[in-house]
Formats: sequence, C-alpha cells, structure tokens
Amino acid sequence: MARLSFVWIIHTTSTRADADTDDAFRLSVRASPFPFPPGTWVRVGFPDLPSPDERERGATEQYRFDFRSREPAIDMALLDGADMEIEILGSDAWLPSSIWAIGQDVNGTRKLIAAHPSWPTSISNGWFSTDLSEGRPTRRLG
Repeated sequence: MARLSFVWIIHTTSTRADADTDDAFRLSVRASPFPFPPGTWVRVGFPDLPSPDERERGATEQYRFDFRSREPAIDMALLDGADMEIEILGSDAWLPSSIWAIGQDVNGTRKLIAAHPSWPTSISNGWFSTDLSEGRPTRRLG
C-alpha cells in the first residue's frame, strides 16, 4: 500500500453570472475498502487561502490537503475520482468551470485522480448548493 500523503484540488470558478460564492467547502475521500467497511470516508474542510476573495468569477485556486496523519489510511493506488467528493456547506450556489484532483503518496509519486477541464453547467449536474432549487450540495469527481 502506498499511503496517500497529499491531495491538491485546483478549480476555476465559472464566469457566468452568480457563479461565485463565499460559502465553505469540504473534501471527502473514501478510504480503501479493506479492512474498513465500504463507505468509510475521510472528511476535511477546505483550507483558507491568503486571498480573502476565494471562488470569485473566473478565478483559479489551488488547495492542498494533508492526509499524512489522517485515519484510516488511504491507498493512493486504489484511489480515483469516484472516491472523492466536494461538498458545499451553504446555500450560496457556486459553479466551477473546471476541477482537477492530484494525489501524492508517501513515496512522492503523484497521480492525476480526477480531471474535469469542462465542468457541467446545469443545476442538476454542475452547480453546488444546499438549496436544491439551485444545485446539489455534494458532487463526486468520478
């Protein structure tokens, strides 16, 4: 097992009207299915960036998540986009135009986990919001 050390999420907010948000987000990564029951997720909040204006229209941000001491350990070799979810924690809808997820294991090996250079734009497929008339709170990356 090559334990996951870091995940980078890189996203660009759409330039469409009202695509930006100030709401908080959480990243969930599914742990390897054994010896844990299927559905065991490790959840971490998105870190604050130095810029106070995150997720502004047309802006690209990069977030680094540290999984070195998180339990349960996650085997990066088994990880793909279906094992990652991004969740908005508020009702101020957000629409990205692209999302990328890159992992790095304890050996320094990096892997592209999910690539969405053109994120969907419909309410049912693309917008993030806890207000279901504006989107869905959670989106899986695979």
